[in-house]
Amino acid sequence: MRCFTSLFLLLLSSFCALAQQTQPTPSLEDRVNQRIIDQQRNNQAHEKSATSQSDGRSPGKDDLLDFRRASAATSRKLTREEALKVQVDAALRQRYASFLTTKNAGLTKLIADQGCDQPYLVSASSACLEYTMPGAGNAFSFRAGNYSIRGVADIALRRDKFFAPGVRIHGIIIDAGDIPIESLDMTHPAIKTLRSFHRSSTTAEFERSLRELTGAVPSPEPHLSSIGNVITGHAYLLRSIAYAPGTDPRGDVIVAFKVLEFPEDGSTTIVWHILSSQGAPVIKR
Repeated sequence: MRCFTSLFLLLLSSFCALAQQTQPTPSLEDRVNQRIIDQQRNNQAHEKSATSQSDGRSPGKDDLLDFRRASAATSRKLTREEALKVQVDAALRQRYASFLTTKNAGLTKLIADQGCDQPYLVSASSACLEYTMPGAGNAFSFRAGNYSIRGVADIALRRDKFFAPGVRIHGIIIDAGDIPIESLDMTHPAIKTLRSFHRSSTTAEFERSLRELTGAVPSPEPHLSSIGNVITGHAYLLRSIAYAPGTDPRGDVIVAFKVLEFPEDGSTTIVWHILSSQGAPVIKR
């Protein structure tokens, strides 16, 4: 009887393992549907941001809950297939294994911009269907520790540039040069520069600073920019200030990151660490 039971359990275990290995790969229709779902979430997030920016009123509890839901829906756990698409090289994972035990640290591969993450436009190109995660692997939220649509992301990749893409976000990127990621902490001289940036309190101030940071108009502080060149081996400091009419759950963070590789396919791998985090400022009309 014991032999029969052991044999039965062995066969059952083998069957379950085989069933797990033979799960069907998502079909073209499945991937298109996933892209549509993610794009609908993208649209909702943009609409929430546009509404909150235009009405100028103080947010109530329901407004903040709606914003949080919209933001959360645009950054989700990756499927197993998606995770494999953006898996970082094993040698890099091993090299930074010790560093990654640090709280709020990570190792991330950003995919080249394929034009997949655009409000109110669903792209069914082969590239967009390959990377079905929010933002098509091109935009990342350090706070969530995950890929997200650009509207709620801290950083994204466009050709050979990093930029801060989030809606109602001031992003400031400083190139600290070819130094170890471990040497970037809150004592670095560039931290003082990041902290000197004045957080906006009104919509007019926010929009003026945003135009200056993106280079749309001349800035009195040209060394502050939301755009940075991608250079292999260089480390960077990013300050990302996410505003809302009320308390934005994304807050105001300072992140250190380093470019580990930038191959010809246009993707890049970064190792990163959140150095500080505080509540986001409130914008008055």
